[in-house]
Amino acid sequence: AEARAGRTQEAIKIAKQIQTQRPAMGVGHMLEGDAWMAQKDYAKAVRAFDAGFKAQASSGVALKLHAALERAGNSLEADSRLEQWLKDSPADFPARLYLADAYMQRGQDELAVTHYQLILQSNARSVPALNNLAWLYHKQRRPKALEMAELAYKAAPDNPEILDTLGWILLEQGNVKRAAPLLERALSLAPNAVAIRYHHAVALAKSGDKAKARAEIESLLASGKKFPEEQQARQFLQRL
Repeated sequence: AEARAGRTQEAIKIAKQIQTQRPAMGVGHMLEGDAWMAQKDYAKAVRAFDAGFKAQASSGVALKLHAALERAGNSLEADSRLEQWLKDSPADFPARLYLADAYMQRGQDELAVTHYQLILQSNARSVPALNNLAWLYHKQRRPKALEMAELAYKAAPDNPEILDTLGWILLEQGNVKRAAPLLERALSLAPNAVAIRYHHAVALAKSGDKAKARAEIESLLASGKKFPEEQQARQFLQRL
């Protein structure tokens, strides 16, 4: 409550009292780390979470430590510590998914692929792993991309990210007839998702409505919102 109210020092004081009262538990250190994270003092958050992990290792504190290290500018150590945790706790699938997502967001695709594959070996129906692996396989032009996307879609047909992944793969493979309604549905479910708006615009163009596609991409680029395919969008606009 003190931390939420912005009274960081009061929150830390209480957290340190808990550390004294329960030295064998990591909760006091975690609460201190949370308070420092709220203040964006990531170096102090790292020290607190590290102490909490040493006192009582758990998935929760391992993930908090990773986030603090990454925001403190030490992604290598963050990944190394979480990789070690996963070696010691290989069945911690939420932590593995978190790390795979982190690798994917940073463009470390092969590392992300490895962890998504490990998840699917034990949980073949993991929708996030199926969807993200489909996207990465498509980037790498691996033939199983569409199969993965279809499996994710079968499991979660109303998820806009999954609709977008399947629709985009189909569109790039030339199946405009099936891709266009999937991307239309994705956009209706997530109208503010920039990447989905771009993919839908490409589907419009390939369906023959180039004027509407041009207007949509121009509006998207003028908004100033960043998305991974921004350069491709500019190039596509020039070809319309």
